[in-house]
Amino acid sequence: MPNLQPPRARSVLSLDDVSRSFEGPEGPIQVVSGVSFELPRGATVAITGRSGSGKSTLLNLCAGLDSPTSGRLLVEGEDLDTMGDAQLTLLRRHKVGLVFQFFNLLSTLTLRENVMLPGRLAGRPIAELRREANELLDLMELSHRASSTPEVLSGGEMQRCAVARALIHRPALVLADEPTGNLDSHSAARVLDLLVALPAERGAALLLVTHSPEVAARADRHLRMSDGEISEEDAVAFR
Repeated sequence: MPNLQPPRARSVLSLDDVSRSFEGPEGPIQVVSGVSFELPRGATVAITGRSGSGKSTLLNLCAGLDSPTSGRLLVEGEDLDTMGDAQLTLLRRHKVGLVFQFFNLLSTLTLRENVMLPGRLAGRPIAELRREANELLDLMELSHRASSTPEVLSGGEMQRCAVARALIHRPALVLADEPTGNLDSHSAARVLDLLVALPAERGAALLLVTHSPEVAARADRHLRMSDGEISEEDAVAFR
């Protein structure tokens, strides 16, 4: 039986025996199987594994973009399985920041406007958002690009903008899917420095999916997935 006791108060993310299967032509296909771990505030967990091992599906479950077939998944103590679509949308707007492999910036908006967008959707005052977006762009070394649109940016610049966008609403949980996968080594190192440091400084937790052992080595805890299961773990005491 899974342990369904309340998670530790300091946990931003808690998974208890979480599984996800999909119906296939010959019956259910198990994509995530019995995954359990907790992610404390200020900590980073990296998940590695081969393509098809279930990493991205697990990340979608943590974001409330998909629902577990069984098990329990909580973000800041809130059980995602009890929420409807509207509640899950509000959860993502206020408590979850998403960083995608392919940036997903809106081409018709400037960098500042892209960064401000999640805060606008959450209903924060425009003046406050503009001030914080400028601060984040400065931290990302993108102040000189604030009024530019994404097509003039390098891959590293677009990903740094995407990280700023994920942090603008001060989420408790930041989820990153292959955040350095399309970057050269210099840009990847810069993005990773910011992605690991800023959520921790803000008291958030970071869960990232990566194929890179170098990226995983920067995390406090390294989980390996194989065939939907956590098969091996390298853990350092959470700071």
